[in-house]
Amino acid sequence: MSESTNANQAESQQLLRACAAARWRGQSGFDAAALDNSTPTLIKRGDHRAIYRVDLPHGSVFVKHRTARWFSAWLDRLRGAASRREYLHALEATRRGVATVQPLAYATGASEGSSQEQLLVTAALSEASQLDTFIEERRHEFAAGTVRRRALVEALAELCAAAHEAGLEHDDLHAGNILVVWPESQSRPELHLIDLDKARFRAALSWRAARRNLAMLFCGLHHLANERDLRRFWHVYLKQRPGLLVDRRAAAKDIQSIGMRRIGRVLRDRDRRALRNNRQFAVVRSAAGVALGLVEDGKDRLVEWLMRAHQLIAQPGAEALKLSFGGLVLKTHLPDASNDFVVLKRFRPKGWLKRFVAPFRPSRARINWVRGHALLARGIATATPRCVLEPWPAVLGGESYLATEWIAGARNLHLYLWDLAKRPENEQRAALRHGAESLGALLGKMHFYQVAHRDLKGCNLTAAESQEEARWYLLDLDGVRLRRHISFEERAANLARLAVSAEIHPLISRADRWRFLKAYAHAAGQRDDLRELWRAITVECRRHVERLESRDKMIA
Repeated sequence: MSESTNANQAESQQLLRACAAARWRGQSGFDAAALDNSTPTLIKRGDHRAIYRVDLPHGSVFVKHRTARWFSAWLDRLRGAASRREYLHALEATRRGVATVQPLAYATGASEGSSQEQLLVTAALSEASQLDTFIEERRHEFAAGTVRRRALVEALAELCAAAHEAGLEHDDLHAGNILVVWPESQSRPELHLIDLDKARFRAALSWRAARRNLAMLFCGLHHLANERDLRRFWHVYLKQRPGLLVDRRAAAKDIQSIGMRRIGRVLRDRDRRALRNNRQFAVVRSAAGVALGLVEDGKDRLVEWLMRAHQLIAQPGAEALKLSFGGLVLKTHLPDASNDFVVLKRFRPKGWLKRFVAPFRPSRARINWVRGHALLARGIATATPRCVLEPWPAVLGGESYLATEWIAGARNLHLYLWDLAKRPENEQRAALRHGAESLGALLGKMHFYQVAHRDLKGCNLTAAESQEEARWYLLDLDGVRLRRHISFEERAANLARLAVSAEIHPLISRADRWRFLKAYAHAAGQRDDLRELWRAITVECRRHVERLESRDKMIA
């Protein structure tokens, strides 16, 4: 039996013990004794919270099991237990005409040391799923312009308008807190708000409060919605709230601006998770040094890799990819791991000054680890970092190691285009069209999330072909910078660096460059004049070429 199965069974037993000792309150028709003979199924687990599905004779229910730590337990004495608040708020939302799940009962257990257990039971909705999961699983049904997509956008606008008109302000309004029920026999979905423990009730929300609430929703759905969806959402939302007198275009612009600032704050907070122990990452500190890795690899493996860090570059079968004074790049395996290849990078400070300041700054391996997972969190394709190994001399300016996933069949931009030149002309044109659009979308998304890359050249972009389509990845994260804002000039300079690198390929036509620029502007969410951006890139290209020529003259 696996460790995860044992852990789930232990948590289920803990839930049953909590249910047996609980003091239940709520609807009189709820049979709490039936929970004792049930078999809970774990649905979701988070920090100090787990959600179970329990099938009872009279129907299925969801049980939310909370464990409040000492601070939350004492705070709940003032504001009431979270399970009680969520129960009462769900009843109030239903009374005000806002669709939500039916609350059945809640319970608060006796305090045990510094913690307190809380339970909430709600009726299960048939075939319900969270909005983000629903869209992800049925992505092919919600292509742009489809009838089902329009119906979902309109239903979401109606739910938000009904909640705001009823005076409900959801403190955590995102796609995960909206349930979708959409039987095949119905033309429109049914949406329900959940997780209402921190909701606030008042009179109909003003534009300022509604704007703040909708900006939260925008954060989680901005990468899925297009401009047509936003226009349709606003048309339905404002139609449902005739007393809200605002300019539609100005309101949409305000929400997008506030939402993007919120996205930036949320993502910057999440970037720090890569340096801490949590559900995704593991940190090991031992006499051998410090190691950061993925939870799925396990801490025991991290300790072993850390102890053998200096020996990894001398493993049999390791293939050198790049060698310089500041770094060594190898294709190899990690000991006692899967047979998948990894790219192992060894970093060492260059020059006496960098060695001197190394103890006062993070190692390059650690910096690239954070940047790699930051790109993945933003949906920007790059090689997944597996682990960082910092033997103790690394703290004093020694070597550090970074292992990333090996992308099978990938070639950099130059190798990909040189291979493409050998193919038939019709295959060339189709591949170039798709490649220009997909690469433009990748770099547009990069700039959309305020990520800059000062060394955006062909060697740092790699393509992996599958089913005659190329997927592009961003590599060499030494040049990546996570900005709060990227100026027009910096965006043009990044793209100009790539344009100079691509000049050696006559296969790329002017039409391909224009197609790339259009895809980039659409993904970046920029409304710049494309001709102005084209001219700015041309000027930056000329400057970059002049710098290279002057450098060659100095060397000569």
